[in-house]
This record gives sequence, structure tokens and C-alpha cells, in this order.
Amino acid sequence: MISNDGIFIFHDKFLQTNDIINIHDHYYDAGHPLKISYEYIKTIINNNFRILYNNNYLNENNENCIYMILKNKK
Repeated sequence: MISNDGIFIFHDKFLQTNDIINIHDHYYDAGHPLKISYEYIKTIINNNFRILYNNNYLNENNENCIYMILKNKK
């Protein structure tokens, strides 16, 4: 059960849709980093959470990353 008083911190790498298809078709299908698009992440977050803080950045390996602090909408 999710508490209405808590916050959720989300931090991970994300991929562009074309990169997901390329990796899945040519390399492997491991669980990390998440093999879902940023568009999908935004949809899930926008439907369920209020964004308190959002930072999209490139890490030291030039990978797209997201760091968010969220609060349950309910």
C-alpha cells in the first residue's frame, strides 16, 4: 500500500525508443537500465504522481538520466 504522506524518489537511465528497439533486437534484454522510453516514464508519472523536483541530465558516459522527487496524487 502506498502512503499518501510519503514521497517517491525515482532515478535511472532512460533510452530513446529507437535505442530500445536496437538494443533488444541486436544485443540482449537485461533488466537494467530500464528498457522503457522516457515518454512511457512520463505517462506513468503524470498519471500517478505530482512532480516536486525533476532533473534530466547526461551522466559521465553521455547517457540520458532522470532524477525525480514525486508525491502520490491520491
